[in-house]
Amino acid sequence: MKTSRNRWKVLHAAAFVMVISAVPPTARAVGFVLNPGGTDNAANFTRSHQYFFGGAMGVTPLVNGTNWRTTLTDAAGAGGARNLTVGIQHIAGTGVPPAGPVFNFSFPGLKQPVIGAVDVLGRAEQLNHGAAVDFGRATVSIRAGAEPPSAATVITSGQHLAAGTPFAWSLTNTGAVPLTAVAITPSYREAGTGNLFDGAVITRANLAAGRMDGGALPAAAVNPANGALGRLSDYKVQAFGSGQSETMLAFAGKVDGAINELDLGAATMLFKGSDEFLVPMFSRTDNASNLFVAVDLTQWLGAEGSLLPSMGESFNITGGTNPSLPGFLFSTSPITFVPGTGFVTANPLGGENVHVRAMIDGVSVVPEPSTVPMFGAGLLVVMGLLRRVLLSSRDTSIITRAC
Repeated sequence: MKTSRNRWKVLHAAAFVMVISAVPPTARAVGFVLNPGGTDNAANFTRSHQYFFGGAMGVTPLVNGTNWRTTLTDAAGAGGARNLTVGIQHIAGTGVPPAGPVFNFSFPGLKQPVIGAVDVLGRAEQLNHGAAVDFGRATVSIRAGAEPPSAATVITSGQHLAAGTPFAWSLTNTGAVPLTAVAITPSYREAGTGNLFDGAVITRANLAAGRMDGGALPAAAVNPANGALGRLSDYKVQAFGSGQSETMLAFAGKVDGAINELDLGAATMLFKGSDEFLVPMFSRTDNASNLFVAVDLTQWLGAEGSLLPSMGESFNITGGTNPSLPGFLFSTSPITFVPGTGFVTANPLGGENVHVRAMIDGVSVVPEPSTVPMFGAGLLVVMGLLRRVLLSSRDTSIITRAC
């Protein structure tokens, strides 16, 4: 059994995204340089810049984009640091006019990290307008260098989607012990209030070792307590066997300016496109005591390609976290998501190892209007492909997958 190493030094921001993406400076420069590649389509975009901030303070703002506008502004910060502001707006294409809402992400106090480290900060947000939703994401990674000028990679992306993007889950028992029962509980965020409520529980019995199960989650539900409509924003996977293991997954960020859970299907599309995401499910050392885990997908998916652990890999948990598992919170009692705050628990796990016992994955699917009747059949094909990927990868030291 392997023990994890602290692979990166990562700056955590509560309810915000982290992305591991470091590109060394390509030239001695001051200001912003647009990197080649990226996309700028009617409904989505991705764009990357180099940000050289080792020279004069107050770099001239950079504005670019055809369908999606990004505005990067630099200013002097305290103690020789730099303050970066990133603006994103959907200005042409699908759903425009009118122009979409403006995202403003602030990154104060940027400094060059110590040699050999990569500091990463990020933001993610959704803004609802009419029947559609705009999503914006900005991440900054700063790589240490031997000498000035310091440089950072600034990655921006966004998308415009109709509300209610479908989402599918699956769970693969990668361990040697059968799971006597599995329960999937979706949660929904009320429109207007932002309050969260649980939907109908999906139960499965006897998931044998090496087997997978999965299906679609309703994109919307009605709160039976008050009749309010809610959008799918998280789901909880409970596995019962030798002790209970419970994992809750959500994209933490801002919804219309307040910290909350983003729309699950649409946020998955923002981070992964049509690819599935993979999240390890853990057990405690004795395989008998209960373990509760919350995963902030906005943090985890930024590092998933580099940090996805192998089956049985062990991690030491201190204060409920491990730096090699960004976005994970471990506890000996249930974890809740409190709007305006984030994940909360009274009993974070500490001084104990956990190990990978299963693999959770999810995927968002946006069917074309003419193919909506075929969505159910297509979902079965997607789930079959996920099963082949997981089963063919579970004996390797690091699971490889399309990113």
